[in-house]
Amino acid sequence: MANTANYIESEFGGLVGATITEVRPLTPAEVDNYGWDASYGTVPFAIFLDNGKVLVPSSDEEGNDAGFVFVEDYK
Repeated sequence: MANTANYIESEFGGLVGATITEVRPLTPAEVDNYGWDASYGTVPFAIFLDNGKVLVPSSDEEGNDAGFVFVEDYK
């Protein structure tokens, strides 16, 4: 578990404290840059942060297709 926690911290720890400034669909050119085909039924989108980072959900770590983000109430 320590290796997983270290990985998560190193990859995503810099997101802590960032503020979402925009959420929007990717443009056709942006979708092409990822090599994705938007006709598969996925909705490629991006979440822009105030620290210059952009979150782009992907179906897997290799970036094979657009993905989904669950937004839930944390209890």
